[in-house]
Amino acid sequence: MRISYSALEAFKKCPQKYKFKELDKIKEPPSLSAVFGAAVHGALQYFHSQKTLPSSKELMDYFSINWLERKEKLKERNLPDSEFNFMENEAKNILLNYHNDNSEETPHILSLESKFEASLKSSDDFHILTGKIDRIDRQEDGSFEIVDYKTSKKMPSQSDIDDDLQLSLYHLGFSEKWPEFKTRPIKLSLYFLRHREKISTQKNEIHINATKEKLIKSIKEIQNSKFHPVASPLCDFCGYKNICPMWKHKIAINNQQSAVSQKEIKQTIAEFFELKEKISQNEERLDELKAAINAFCDNEGVEQVFGDFGSIMRQLQQRYEYEPHKIKEILEPLGKWDEIMAVDSAKLKELQKSLPPHIRNAIKDSKIPSSEFKKLIYKPRNTIFKTSVVTNTEMLDKKMAMLSNNTNKIKPLINEY
Repeated sequence: MRISYSALEAFKKCPQKYKFKELDKIKEPPSLSAVFGAAVHGALQYFHSQKTLPSSKELMDYFSINWLERKEKLKERNLPDSEFNFMENEAKNILLNYHNDNSEETPHILSLESKFEASLKSSDDFHILTGKIDRIDRQEDGSFEIVDYKTSKKMPSQSDIDDDLQLSLYHLGFSEKWPEFKTRPIKLSLYFLRHREKISTQKNEIHINATKEKLIKSIKEIQNSKFHPVASPLCDFCGYKNICPMWKHKIAINNQQSAVSQKEIKQTIAEFFELKEKISQNEERLDELKAAINAFCDNEGVEQVFGDFGSIMRQLQQRYEYEPHKIKEILEPLGKWDEIMAVDSAKLKELQKSLPPHIRNAIKDSKIPSSEFKKLIYKPRNTIFKTSVVTNTEMLDKKMAMLSNNTNKIKPLINEY
């Protein structure tokens, strides 16, 4: 299998989006954030590719031309000028700060925007991992530094950087592209442009082997996936929203499609929410409505349906179990194995609170799905918060009644459900 890090990340966030882009080859319309990132990266490549470092004015002139060209690609999105102007000013501030911080330095750059391929062998398969490294510097002592620019507002902790899969993949790609240098020290850095900070880490053979195992596991998940959509706040920025099973029913309603099936499902949803108010007397009918909604979703190929009273979403659920021998290998050296023995999930969850991050991550990676099912999640309109699994509804209704005048207690309820 041939796959890039960005594709792995796309699958992790939403398998359906991965399918649209990587398998169905449906081109995603560019987003403002993507254009912003590409324009900043392009300006930094220009800055470091010249024989003499450009002045701040030259850098701004280059960016402005590049920005206008990329801005044209977003015409069909009809975004307000205020959004473009805000992002343009953000980018200019980032670049001016970068120029101020780096105009006195002349690093020995081995490569800019360097594409790589890294081979990965499993017991029964062979994969090619692809990617592109923003910058590779050669240090005076003969070591190397891989630099990846980040325009994100959030800056992770050092432990997050130490566990960063992308940097480990860059290490693999560098070692395969330049095998003559793979015995040299390699520093891996993420440069957070908004914060004007660079956080670095290094990988040893243990880290690299663990990375390979994670990558193989991720690829197997993709190969065995049914590519169910995952609803999240990221949906609002997704270019595939209008064709996604999680949202295309809402799009159909907004487009005033008047098919009989659309009217029927709206009526079904309306009745669903009405009965929800008196669920204790209507359990049997509610089950019939759930079956009708599930049947409609299956027949229409959608995962979320919308009515006048709210929406109902089907969300794939997985039950996990831990592989005992892997948990034993992790916990026995710490003298913790006897505390769980049969890998009691509740006890293991409690034990993890006292373990260091790398141990918790190793335990997390040992999870394998034991079963999966779909549940209905209802979201009435004009409520502070009322999302729940459809089952166990009587208890939820009682708790929601208790919370009606006390929104500060909503957070514990979220954690419970």
